[in-house]
Amino acid sequence: MALLDVNRDGIAIDGFDPVSYFNGEPLRGSSEYQFTIDRATYHFANAENMQKFQEEPAKYIPAYGGYCLRGMSEGQKRRGNPENYAMNGGKLYFFYRNDLEDSRFGSDDEMPAHIKQADANWLREHSNESQLEMQNLHDSNN
Repeated sequence: MALLDVNRDGIAIDGFDPVSYFNGEPLRGSSEYQFTIDRATYHFANAENMQKFQEEPAKYIPAYGGYCLRGMSEGQKRRGNPENYAMNGGKLYFFYRNDLEDSRFGSDDEMPAHIKQADANWLREHSNESQLEMQNLHDSNN
């Protein structure tokens, strides 16, 4: 399973500028300002935001690679909606939303417990993926 939530074209967070969330207003990025890291291409609203991202990508990449916080806390990877988000502890979190369902919490007080569970699930999944990658590498060398 992918570690980053990207669309079919490899664009992360549906083309939104990840730095703009930290500036207080999510903005759509432009392909004129783009940067690719870990097979995900991020778009930015301007050169300044792109520069900030290049200097500290880990600060700006959404938690869980852009997947939904609630889904991850339940052990499921669900697409995060970049227009349905929250900031907590200096991290950007996305939530799933469609016409019938919104996975945001009723209260921000619920977030810490869900973040703790989501972190554990994310680490467990990464550990499993790393073990599988190592096994595949071992198998291909034999």
